[in-house]
Amino acid sequence: MTDEQKDRYDYRDDCDDRWFVKDEKDLYDSAINFLAANPEYIREAWNDPMGHYSGKLFRPVTWKGGLDSIHLESSFDRNIICGCLTQIRGGRRNNNDVMSDADWVSYWPELTELIKMDERIPMDEDTIELDDLKVFAEYQRLFDRIRDGLITPNKAADRLRTVIS
Repeated sequence: MTDEQKDRYDYRDDCDDRWFVKDEKDLYDSAINFLAANPEYIREAWNDPMGHYSGKLFRPVTWKGGLDSIHLESSFDRNIICGCLTQIRGGRRNNNDVMSDADWVSYWPELTELIKMDERIPMDEDTIELDDLKVFAEYQRLFDRIRDGLITPNKAADRLRTVIS
């Protein structure tokens, strides 16, 4: 674990995975606060996950969390693309989208079907409400923990099963 990660997390004996975020207020809380004060920007944030201040809630489910790795590195099939939670859940594509025939997936296969089953995730970006933002933040925090090596994708999948079942 890097020093930066140690600064971000604390060790606890009473938790399943023993690491938790030190500061309850994080970048996702800040993004939610902004959108709560400016709900008219939800769609704009969804459309610009890498550039909009609150877009981080809607980042694609990739290893790096960015657009640079939306095509699965292990796949030469350009029709298998890592989408955001809404794209994976809804499977809907824009008719004018150049990736309209794509299958939206998570970088972690064990999470794709669980995301599709999670009824807390809106199936369409136009139906995202303020109350839904907590779910987006919950998932992004989980993905961050996987990327930081604090939890395995299988352990994350087990957690999700208990939440969505």
